[in-house]
Amino acid sequence: MPAISHALRNHARSPGRPTTVDRVEVGAIALQLWSEKGFNRVTWADIASASGISQRTILRHFSSKEELAWVAVPRATEVLKESFDAADSDAAVSAVISAAVVRSLAVLHEHRSSGPLWLRLISEEPALRASAAAAYQPWVDAITEYISTRFTGMPAASCRGIAIAYQSTAFEALLNWAETDPASEPADVVSQALSWLNFTTPSVQPAH
Repeated sequence: MPAISHALRNHARSPGRPTTVDRVEVGAIALQLWSEKGFNRVTWADIASASGISQRTILRHFSSKEELAWVAVPRATEVLKESFDAADSDAAVSAVISAAVVRSLAVLHEHRSSGPLWLRLISEEPALRASAAAAYQPWVDAITEYISTRFTGMPAASCRGIAIAYQSTAFEALLNWAETDPASEPADVVSQALSWLNFTTPSVQPAH
């Protein structure tokens, strides 16, 4: 695998200036190494060698190997929030959430060819699967906040429970897609799965 010389940039190109690591690209390199050698057999030294970045620098940016698997989640969360901000205040809450989730998950699959590989590794590696909940915490928080702003009378536990249901359903739909039909469009698979979560709140009126 070629070294990613552009993943490490010195913006000012002057001595003593901090460097910037392309987290998404380093994560992609780790993903490829895991697929070739296995998650537990890949060391930080392996990742450093493949990326052309010093191990010390990488360890300043990543606290664990598991973190490398979720480097695209922050951007996906931003897209999720942007979708909520742009949504019509009168639109059906379930429809807004489903559309926002599908749009945000597309960020995780911008490189379509690596999507199934990433998901299969997460599904098969216990350490990565166990790290999913923590990785998606900001994502769940964003959905929870949106629901609470649309339904001001809904209990906090209900808002969060619904948010977790959306995250879990979308993630399981993606895993199923990767294992059974990776040639199909993942957005369609996720959208169909989320359509079953069309909830109603007869005793709570949406906030306007």
